[in-house]
Amino acid sequence: MVRLFAPDAPLATDTTGRPSRSRRRAWTWVAAAATAAALAAAGLRWIEALDDRLHAELESWLSDRLASDVRVEDVAISLFPRVQVRARGLTLRIPNRPDLPPFVRVGTWSGSGELSRLGIRHFDEVRLTDVTVTVPPRRLADFRSGRPAAPPGRPHRRPPAIQVDRLTADAVVVVVMPRDDAKEPHIWDIRDLRMDPFSFDLASPFSATVDTPLPDDRAVVTGTAGPWPRDDFHDLPLSGEYVLRGRLDGVRGLRGDLTVRGRALGTLDRLATVGTATSTASGFASAESGALPLTVDYEALVDATNSDVRLTRVDAHAGAAVLSASGHVDRARGATVRHVSLHVTSPQDSEAADVLRLLVDGRRPPARGRLAMDVALDLAPEEADVLDRLRIEGTFDLRDARFLNARVQGTLDEMSARGLGRPEAAGTAVRADLRGRLVLDDRALRLSHVQLAVPGAALDGAGRYSLRAQTLDFRGVTRLDARLSDTQRGWRRWALKPFDFLLAKRGAGTRVVVDVRGTRTAPVVDVDLGASLRGVR
Repeated sequence: MVRLFAPDAPLATDTTGRPSRSRRRAWTWVAAAATAAALAAAGLRWIEALDDRLHAELESWLSDRLASDVRVEDVAISLFPRVQVRARGLTLRIPNRPDLPPFVRVGTWSGSGELSRLGIRHFDEVRLTDVTVTVPPRRLADFRSGRPAAPPGRPHRRPPAIQVDRLTADAVVVVVMPRDDAKEPHIWDIRDLRMDPFSFDLASPFSATVDTPLPDDRAVVTGTAGPWPRDDFHDLPLSGEYVLRGRLDGVRGLRGDLTVRGRALGTLDRLATVGTATSTASGFASAESGALPLTVDYEALVDATNSDVRLTRVDAHAGAAVLSASGHVDRARGATVRHVSLHVTSPQDSEAADVLRLLVDGRRPPARGRLAMDVALDLAPEEADVLDRLRIEGTFDLRDARFLNARVQGTLDEMSARGLGRPEAAGTAVRADLRGRLVLDDRALRLSHVQLAVPGAALDGAGRYSLRAQTLDFRGVTRLDARLSDTQRGWRRWALKPFDFLLAKRGAGTRVVVDVRGTRTAPVVDVDLGASLRGVR
């Protein structure tokens, strides 16, 4: 027996022999304190049980909903001034695959919730930190393997669901392992993620910023994710819109601003996207090349597991130049930059000056006219200037061309007038048609099977133009409709008539071999008389 007072202390009584009111009040306080202590001890035991219950329910709910082996290291609950939960060490693994990294790893998470008689089943907000999601390829990611089947005749009982009104994370790293071992894993760097509300069973709205192929530029993305598949994370439905505002200067050899707006729809394995990229002025960074306003409408399929992109339609307007393209953008293992392979065409009404302005000289493009192209464009996956990585090979067809260099255009005007047998009309401006094959590689333009035609004359040849030095080296054969004597005026016409037959070869009135050398702004044209008389080339 525990005594509360000393044995020799008499109890205070009133005249009736009962304890006094003050003594009764003391006993009341003692009983209240004992009751409070008992309740506090029971409350502590209940809170500890609540920690354990929430711990078990979280593991059971996530394990069932995501078909994963789930482990939560620690859960702590405080009830005042409101319900707060703090947890650490959340790990989800694919069943029976200890060789693979955790599917989801969360360093810590915390949330505020509501307490019901069943426990904590409703969170107002959950905040995640240090989140890494690693998605293996399908061939390694059998979430259903090793999951215990329900006993025959007994339906599977799902654990109680937990409701989350808002899910936030400052940073989430999603590492998607490629199907092809020759590819690098793709890493999605996601910041400021907010899902409001969050649900595994519904399409949850989200907003975030996501990394892009352009260095230091991020896209603002809004959309929906879910419902989350129970068996395969690759089938997670995604849809949304994105906006990117950045600079092309982060890519070596490019310059200009860039704004991209687009929409995407699909799953983590395969996203279809459409959008428009615009720039007020963009181009190559070399001082001699120009910058043009740019608008690109595109449709593409994105393999979100390795960031490979199949461009199904690209329609670009660079100034008055019109280009269409399709192809692939991918990245091999070990490469730090992407490999671009495109098939590029342009309609006959595309303005040649703006194409040449980008490659040759933005201030003084060499020619104007209507340009059609059909080329293969390859951008090698190398750490180098874009123009050093660029290779273009294919055919071109330039119609109604007028050369903006006065000396070049004057030479064509004179060639046409003499070819028509009217040398006195040499000052009349003519337009030329030019076609052939081209190879642009290592900043050098190689031309072959070139055919240039003006009224009364044509030229066939091949040559090379250096984009670095802006020098040219071209050799070809000129055919004039008129005989040699008819290309002259006055007494020279009569003096040369006996010699017309010397250069009237292979069906031409006059056939001469020419060499064109020098610079683009000051070309030098020489006639190789010996080769012309021999009829070679």
